[in-house]
Amino acid sequence: MRLIKLIIFILIISIQSCIDPFIPETTRYDNVLFIECLLSNDTTQKQMVKISYSVPIMSESGSTGSNIPVKATGANVQVVRDDQEHYSFPEVEPGHYLASDMIPEAGRAYRLIVMYNGNIFESDFENMRASPPIDSITYKHTLDRLSETGDVYDGYRFYASTHEEEDGPSYYRWESVGTYLFKIPHEATHIWNGYSQIPASNRDVTFCWTTKVINGIYTGDTEGLSQNKIIEAPLHFESQYGDALSIRYSLNVKQFAITNNAWTFWSDMVRQVNQNGGMYDTQPFRIQGNIRCITDPELFVAGIFEVAGYSEARIFLNQPTEFDIIPVVCPMDTIGTEDLPWYQIPTGSFITYDGGSGEYFYSSPKCYDCTLKNGTTKKPAFWEDGI
Repeated sequence: MRLIKLIIFILIISIQSCIDPFIPETTRYDNVLFIECLLSNDTTQKQMVKISYSVPIMSESGSTGSNIPVKATGANVQVVRDDQEHYSFPEVEPGHYLASDMIPEAGRAYRLIVMYNGNIFESDFENMRASPPIDSITYKHTLDRLSETGDVYDGYRFYASTHEEEDGPSYYRWESVGTYLFKIPHEATHIWNGYSQIPASNRDVTFCWTTKVINGIYTGDTEGLSQNKIIEAPLHFESQYGDALSIRYSLNVKQFAITNNAWTFWSDMVRQVNQNGGMYDTQPFRIQGNIRCITDPELFVAGIFEVAGYSEARIFLNQPTEFDIIPVVCPMDTIGTEDLPWYQIPTGSFITYDGGSGEYFYSSPKCYDCTLKNGTTKKPAFWEDGI
């Protein structure tokens, strides 16, 4: 669950920032109920409510548990529209509640109601606002720090721009998915069958596409601005290291027009992640969303109920010319030496014969087969070849 993982990540950062080891008070906040839901008119996504219990990052004895949230099963979940139309969310798997026939409408308001373990949890009524089109997705060559040692690397920072014709303020959140074409570095000439070298080629698994969900929280707003317009809200950074920018890259950005309540929640989360103070400057488990327990006001519940109109845009870019791409190192070892005798080569492995030296070489299977790097040889339907 995205929100659970993020809060665990926040706690890890906070604990590691301490000078002396100690067990913070927040470690006792186990069994906090987390409820998360995004309702949108994105028909490619299911209307899903996820409910689970948190686990402490460590016990009072200092032991780190499994950190796997416990799914909350058996809840009665429904969403109520402002005209009292009810939509049921039956449980389809532990902790996941799905409405298969609901598409929220712009201009209507919705409330989440969860009945669980003898209590009733309700969100505020949240209005759904249509999302304006994304005006542009752009990128710029920049430097970013990618390690705790302070090293900086070249790469592209991506940006989203949008505007609303009506008066503001407007609030947005962006989610991105990157897809890229890459090539593995080594050409195979044979396969080792455990007894001899069999002529073979790896050309069918030389080029692959990989898709990855971009992690992070990316929000923007027009509050206090003279125009209801966002120009180049920063999104993620893609570095020169690895395969992503090596040949051709595509970024698909989804824009959600969210409410002020949701924007405040995610902004608080960003501040929690980026804050430089100690563990007690802010309390990660006490970031309040828009969901309350109405049967027991003292019972804290975490999470967010978002109602958001959506729009999306996709861009493509070729290998950068402003900086070099630094690929993953794929060293080749000579087979038949004392360091790498033939019997250590796994059966079925690709190998390379060098006619000049008369030697055979072996490298990591991932350096011969792109599908072993979470790739697919099937071109995505949306893919546009570069020039």
